Amino acid sequence: MPASCEQTALRTQSSSPSFLLLAPRELQTPSVSPPLLEDDPNILLREAAYEGNCKDTVQALHKGAQIHDASIFNETALHAACSSPIAHRGHLATARFLLNRGARIHGSLDTEDHSPLDRACQQGNKVALVHLLLQHSLPHPEHTSLSSLAKTLLEKHAKALETQPQLRALLISFS
Repeated sequence: MPASCEQTALRTQSSSPSFLLLAPRELQTPSVSPPLLEDDPNILLREAAYEGNCKDTVQALHKGAQIHDASIFNETALHAACSSPIAHRGHLATARFLLNRGARIHGSLDTEDHSPLDRACQQGNKVALVHLLLQHSLPHPEHTSLSSLAKTLLEKHAKALETQPQLRALLISFS
């Protein structure tokens, strides 16, 4: 069984500062992403989170990536982990690791006004990830209960949830 992000972090612990993120290369314009940025730990963190790669996520953090900083699209590493259309355990482990390191679910809206939780809801194949994010969602700046937040998510993502019965059922169970 592969090591969790937490186990990887413990093995490679250093005195690195907390973590940061830039936009994925495929979304950057050539003028924004010169070749010199390829070794930027913030880009590496974003890519590792998007791929659900715990080992590379930990390495990027130890190279100086910052967890709360955002890309030019205002996306954080947690947005990246929640945005990938591919769902596997690595994304869940990576998101859990980032949350345990203080990643914010709310108050971190991308340029389309989506939180990491919104991104996970849009990727309906991530029921376990949405469940994890809901468990870490309080306190919320606009909702005092998970019930209220779940109802808002059901309304906001109604169209996407039409084809995602498991995710819809999860949100209904919280509402």
